[in-house]
Amino acid sequence: MQSPPTLMYDGVSASASEQIAVSPNRLRLVSSMKCEDTDAIKAVKRLQAHAETVRAGLVGLKANAPSIRFSETNVQVREETPTTNVMMMGGGFPAGAMPPQDEENDAKAPEVYVASSFVSAEWSLPESKPEILGPSRLRLISEVAAKDFAGSKLKATFTPDQLDLLDDLKRRNGGAVQQPQVFYSGMPGASSPKSAHVYFVGSIPQDALEAATKRAYVQAEKKAKIAAEASGRKLGKLLSLQSSVVAVQSNIAQTVYYPNQQTEEKWSPSSEEGEIVDESVRGLTRKLTISVRFAFD
Repeated sequence: MQSPPTLMYDGVSASASEQIAVSPNRLRLVSSMKCEDTDAIKAVKRLQAHAETVRAGLVGLKANAPSIRFSETNVQVREETPTTNVMMMGGGFPAGAMPPQDEENDAKAPEVYVASSFVSAEWSLPESKPEILGPSRLRLISEVAAKDFAGSKLKATFTPDQLDLLDDLKRRNGGAVQQPQVFYSGMPGASSPKSAHVYFVGSIPQDALEAATKRAYVQAEKKAKIAAEASGRKLGKLLSLQSSVVAVQSNIAQTVYYPNQQTEEKWSPSSEEGEIVDESVRGLTRKLTISVRFAFD
């Protein structure tokens, strides 16, 4: 819904909008990866080995080789020890209550190190009709899931004695153990996505932007002129012009952090200025709004 023009004592302001359809030129995969081990160094090495497997898998899926990128590795320790948080989550004890303690065995409980990272890759899209692009995205999601790039099976392994300690811990926790909370550099508190995400990526062609700007300006100027004449005045010189471009409909369900090319400490689904990213072709459509202010003649 476009806003009506506004009359002021010294002039009139008006705005008009134009939609710009953006055609995607590539698909972008963003996926988390993680590996667990009872030894921190081994967890990192397992993740590095898995990353090379993922790289080979992406090449096999015909990803653009230069686009395959990995973020820095982050490590978080998970201690399998009783906590009040577990009890508050339905572990079988009153909220806030501690389970029966066994300090000697608890001290022997294994620590699990979680090494995690992100991978991103892109596939070029040929010029084709939007209605056939959806299946290509869904097919890629299915193929990536089948290869388990996330590393869901790379869990820590335990000795028989460690398993006995964990079984005792679970029993005293009412069947629950603490789960890890992994944090990523530059985004405190941001956890890894549960699955791979595949986005359509495109950008607004300069000629389309210029044409939409001209059309919106003509409409805004016309509105301002009609409003001025309705008040018995004539439209004078242009005092100001502002433009903005926003999404019409975003289909990104959740934030997925992608390593920015300029600084590894910032994460976003987009890596380049001016590019548009969304999980649907429709979501790439942008609305350009021109706001003008004229003086009275």
